Amino acid sequence: HHRMVVMATSASGSSTKSPSQIKSATVVLGRAFRRRLGRSPLVRAAYVGCRGVGRDAVNVWRFGGNAPRAHMRIWVRPRDVEKATNAFNVYDSGRVIDGDWDLNTFEILDIPKFQYCRDRWIGGRSWQQLGVLGNNQESSKEIDRFDELDRLFYHSIESRRFKTRIEIDKYSFREWGGTLIHISRDLKPIFGCSGYHRMAIAKLAELDLIPAQLGCVHPEAIRDWKSEYAR
Repeated sequence: HHRMVVMATSASGSSTKSPSQIKSATVVLGRAFRRRLGRSPLVRAAYVGCRGVGRDAVNVWRFGGNAPRAHMRIWVRPRDVEKATNAFNVYDSGRVIDGDWDLNTFEILDIPKFQYCRDRWIGGRSWQQLGVLGNNQESSKEIDRFDELDRLFYHSIESRRFKTRIEIDKYSFREWGGTLIHISRDLKPIFGCSGYHRMAIAKLAELDLIPAQLGCVHPEAIRDWKSEYAR
């Protein structure tokens, strides 16, 4: 009977997809969705929001009123941000993660992007001198991007503040897209290596307080993290 079913299936022109075929199709669909995600603010906000609300529910069940929310806005003193880690990314926002990840960090001053920003705005060297932009080799779009960084730096010195993500993008889900900050066991802010230039601007312009996107929280910080960062 089994052989008859297989023969009939083959004769009809249909076949069962192999795991590798299914995986390939999933990858193609995933890439297509990410391209669509990048083009449409509404689709991006919906996707990020759905993921975030699901994590919120789990966190509330586990931690009650002290539960972190995915991509929530926190307020950080840039002068307190001395360490960085690239162990997690923005999709880990709101996770409560145990372990020694908050001890395995590196100095934010050692990050090359921070160093060339300091040499540009404090040292007075041009982007070309720093090797960030070549001579007549970079596209106008890339040149405009670094010109915009200059404008943002000097504007931040005058205004003494950063805009929140919702002020920049009305479709933003919470503080998605903001500078990523994790919270260590001893309530120290750790830069999550997302939003390099904004963090460099905040520190070099000596801003008092900036909005940031919550990253991961160490479980030993759960009791007190909100009183320190949520306003």
